[in-house]
Amino acid sequence: MKLHKLSPILWTKDLQATIAFYESVKDKATIKTSIEDREYFMRDFSILDNNGYELVFGQHIKCD
Repeated sequence: MKLHKLSPILWTKDLQATIAFYESVKDKATIKTSIEDREYFMRDFSILDNNGYELVFGQHIKCD
């Protein structure tokens, strides 16, 4: 049986909190995906934890 790693999404308080958190960890953590607005209406980024799990941090953005 093969186990798959899941990527939890951790919602931040607001967009400024997402950006501030990214700035505080970008030089300390392994960044998997840089902060960016996604087509699924989120601004998010992801890091790898010490066990290789991807942790995604983000906030919903308005669609125009």
